[in-house]
Amino acid sequence: MGFAFLEHPDRCSTNLALAACRAPIIQLRSLPEIHRRLTGQGFSMLSPVLDWRLTTGQVTLSHCGSRSVGMALVGDCINLAFHLSSMANKTLPAPIVLGPKTASWVVQELPLTDLGDQEIRGRTDQGHLFGIQLT
Repeated sequence: MGFAFLEHPDRCSTNLALAACRAPIIQLRSLPEIHRRLTGQGFSMLSPVLDWRLTTGQVTLSHCGSRSVGMALVGDCINLAFHLSSMANKTLPAPIVLGPKTASWVVQELPLTDLGDQEIRGRTDQGHLFGIQLT
């Protein structure tokens, strides 16, 4: 599992949210070519399956331990992202899933599918989720 964090100086903007959403779209579209090149070089492998879970919110960068490598991001949106990642390829029918805050920033620019309210392990409330429609 990978994790990316996009820092912004003041508050989230549509441009930052769009950049965060477009990165996995580009990655997903490049998978067939990557697979073709690898199998063309003699690697025997199934086509990779990747998915992304994007959330937006306030986080805190905190020290975990005494070394600088012991830094951690904490916050509700971080917890949500990790819980959503545990649902990957199991219960969510879209490779790119957005939390409601992220979806609200990009809904005017990207085609979204309403995935409805979903039970999210580790949370008492349901989360209303969206998927990016890929063309």
